[in-house]
Amino acid sequence: MGQARTRSDPEITLFPFLSILVCIIGALMFLILVLTLAQGMLGDRRDVTEVARAREADQLLREAAERDRELKKWQAEKEKGDAVHAEIGTKRERFVVLTKKIEGTEDEKRKIDFAQAAQQKELENMLLQIEMLKSEQAPLLTEVEKLKAQLASRKATLDAKPRLVVRGSGSGAIAAKTPLFFVECNGSGIVIHNPTLRQRLSTGSIGLDPTYDDFLRHVAATPKAMIVFLLREDGLASYNRAAGWAESRFAVRHGKLPLPGQGEVDLSLFQAPQPTTPPAP
Repeated sequence: MGQARTRSDPEITLFPFLSILVCIIGALMFLILVLTLAQGMLGDRRDVTEVARAREADQLLREAAERDRELKKWQAEKEKGDAVHAEIGTKRERFVVLTKKIEGTEDEKRKIDFAQAAQQKELENMLLQIEMLKSEQAPLLTEVEKLKAQLASRKATLDAKPRLVVRGSGSGAIAAKTPLFFVECNGSGIVIHNPTLRQRLSTGSIGLDPTYDDFLRHVAATPKAMIVFLLREDGLASYNRAAGWAESRFAVRHGKLPLPGQGEVDLSLFQAPQPTTPPAP
């Protein structure tokens, strides 16, 4: 074991050093306190105008920041408004395009409706003509049977019997000055005599079939022209309808010649300019 310390040994103490350190710290704190108080007193002694300017500058800075925020907000709103305006312009252009398309569609629809109405009218005329033909079917069949019987009875003596030559009254000067057109009227309808073609129409189709109307337009367009209706014994009804239609609708001059028999019509004595086919209306 170590030796015990005796009272005669010297002791080491740190009190003087600590005392000095505490004094230095106290002095420093006192110095800092004095400097702080002095600085506060100097700040209170600044010029009042300078302080007011500093406060005004601070207020202006805050207002500038606020205005900057408002400006950014208005810029964002303006960008939104520009976008909405551009979208409205695009929609307006689309509206104009769609409006033009709708107008074009309405025009096409009107044309289609007009064409359908014309077709409907034509169909109604055709149905009416069919009904008239149906009502005249029996007389036509009777006429066919009659013609068949006549044909059968005349086959053997066809060359021996003369043709039914149509003669005009007078010297024929009228035929030379007036273009004559001939329409035969019989019990079943009418026959338009052309040089190369005979066109037969039933009585009910007069006014419905455009063939007779085209023929009448050609006659009306020919200067000084006249229609001669060749009237068979049973053709009074077809004559009244054909002549009345020609006079009332086309103001065509006309006359009539009775046919004394049922033979074939011979128009060789007349030099009348007949159309091969009726002109288009």
